[in-house]
Amino acid sequence: MDHTDEESDTVRPVDVERIEEILRKLGINRFQTDSSQSIYAWINDVLFAFVVDVGPSFIIKGHWDPNFRGEDFTRIFLTCNDWNRTNHSAAAFCHSNSDGLQVRLDYAVMTGGGMSDAQMLTTLGRGIKHILHGIDDISRESVGNSVATGYLVAVS
Repeated sequence: MDHTDEESDTVRPVDVERIEEILRKLGINRFQTDSSQSIYAWINDVLFAFVVDVGPSFIIKGHWDPNFRGEDFTRIFLTCNDWNRTNHSAAAFCHSNSDGLQVRLDYAVMTGGGMSDAQMLTTLGRGIKHILHGIDDISRESVGNSVATGYLVAVS
């Protein structure tokens, strides 16, 4: 869907269709939608979820599943905590599931007033960049190498 410059400056509600459109502008064309509230995509070997929440807010979630053992919790928790202290863009935290201890990062933006296409492009670009940066830092600290294979998004 092509928009004129005037249309792209128009503030509209954030929804899954608009997120799909902006992801395509960023060169991300392979993703899956499971509802009217979320989209999933693999970016640089990291699973991302793009969620429109009832806040209303737009949350970009990064999933790194190293399957750490339970006894690694304190070390990984402190690594996430240290990262959160020095980075104020996304929030890193531990998540346990049946496979073990995982790391998640969330980047949230309030969208009650809606967003223009330019604002959505910037939000998606920055959110993806910050999450990849976080997973890169946390994985280097935790396992000695990066699991985020390069940085795709060049939006500042």
